[in-house]
Amino acid sequence: MSTSAIFKKLAICTLITASFALSQIATAHTSLQVGSINENTATYNNVVIGHGCAPIGSTITSNPVIAQSVVFPDGIDSPITDLATGAALSGLITDYVTNWVTVGTTAGTGFGSKIKNTDVFEKEGLKLANGSPDRIGFYGLEGELPGVGYLGLNPFRTGKVVINPASCAKSVTFKIAIADICKVTKLPITEGSANIWMPSGTGSIYDTFQLDGYGSPAALKVVRTSVLPAACGAGIDVVVTPSGVQINRDLPIKKANGEQYWPKK
Repeated sequence: MSTSAIFKKLAICTLITASFALSQIATAHTSLQVGSINENTATYNNVVIGHGCAPIGSTITSNPVIAQSVVFPDGIDSPITDLATGAALSGLITDYVTNWVTVGTTAGTGFGSKIKNTDVFEKEGLKLANGSPDRIGFYGLEGELPGVGYLGLNPFRTGKVVINPASCAKSVTFKIAIADICKVTKLPITEGSANIWMPSGTGSIYDTFQLDGYGSPAALKVVRTSVLPAACGAGIDVVVTPSGVQINRDLPIKKANGEQYWPKK
């Protein structure tokens, strides 16, 4: 084979490799390993971290993930909508989920439990709802997940959710706000420092940050197994989203001593 042919093949292979690596960065969303469960079922699950934070103008490089913040909707002021139409649904979370505790500003069933693990992050902690003992998420610190070519699994246990048998909900989906943090910085967050996997349009201070992950939240769908009331027809798919107020309060990472780790103040 001639030298020019060899160089041509090497160039093609390099382009293919670069394109593949870039596609991994662009398409691998942070999500839940198990995104759908039946009601009244607890499941061992993982937050799957797909890639690091690509700096502006990057092609195949991506900064390692060093920390993560995971927030489930607390059900207190969470918008409740119809998946098919996007229209707001009336009532409270308890109209659709029976085992949800809403007393004052106390959160609901939360995510279940964190599974202790140091494979990705050396330190971790729970996020509690507004000073209450109710768990609404968790965080990890002191990690170094390579930005390209590796997946990170952050394990937790999905709690049981019971759909209200009197409701017309055939499923209830909880959208989750997740921040994969690559550099600890102050606001505003910039590309290359964090990926924000959260619903768009919540009105939070993170809504304006057009970062990787914005508008692409992870989600947990709870599927009804009981019979729908006859009057419901085909039923509706209910979506519960964390409010902007909750995201502003709970997405930042605060250590056990109260010190805010991210974003820096």
